[in-house]
Amino acid sequence: MKQDAIWDYFQNDGRAVFQHSRPRLRYLARQLTPGQRVLNIGVGGGVFEEAAIARGLDVHCVDPSERAIEELRSRLSLGDKARVGRGQSIPFSDASFDAIVVSEVMEHLADDALFPMVREIGRVLGPGGLLLGTVPSCEDLTDQQVVCPDCSKVFHRWGHVR
Repeated sequence: MKQDAIWDYFQNDGRAVFQHSRPRLRYLARQLTPGQRVLNIGVGGGVFEEAAIARGLDVHCVDPSERAIEELRSRLSLGDKARVGRGQSIPFSDASFDAIVVSEVMEHLADDALFPMVREIGRVLGPGGLLLGTVPSCEDLTDQQVVCPDCSKVFHRWGHVR
């Protein structure tokens, strides 16, 4: 399955779907101390970045969608703090963050991407740093299966693989 196509759609044309995540992402931002340097892996609609800025965090982010990153750079004036990339090859220096947020991302990744991402998080997270993550709870993947009308492939409507 072309996972990037699903991500690109929801993070750009279907961004409204992330509005329901506001309470969760605001909660995660409140767990951090103003001034901390934090990396968000997977920007969604930029909801965490908004909450982090409002909290006074030094927020950075990485996402494979060029369109989503360009939009955040422009809308939130993030400049080089918002970078195109993937969790398995994070484009920031070693030990450069006090905290890393990975919310509703890991369930989208197959083992060949998940395990390298975990190693990369360890590389860019500073000593004593905090990792905050969320994943769906008790999800039955078959409940959200759909069929592509063009190729007949069966897939999870949100791209979850675990």
